[in-house]
Amino acid sequence: MVVVSAQPAPADDAAAIRTARAASNRAIAAHDVAGIARHWRADVSIVTSTSAQAIGTAANSERMAQQFQRRPDTVYV
Repeated sequence: MVVVSAQPAPADDAAAIRTARAASNRAIAAHDVAGIARHWRADVSIVTSTSAQAIGTAANSERMAQQFQRRPDTVYV
């Protein structure tokens, strides 16, 4: 049996998470791939809405750069 319990993050942790998320959101809106990747772990795994998958910062950075080049109107919400 696995029991998972959500516990509130300490205030300083929560503030750090909100700050990092805001920076990530700004990078996404600006199509700043390096800025986006700065918030990923080295083993980041991304699965798109079309089930395309990639693991790692290099592979996912390349995919995002290609997406922004192909579709400059791309917006993530």
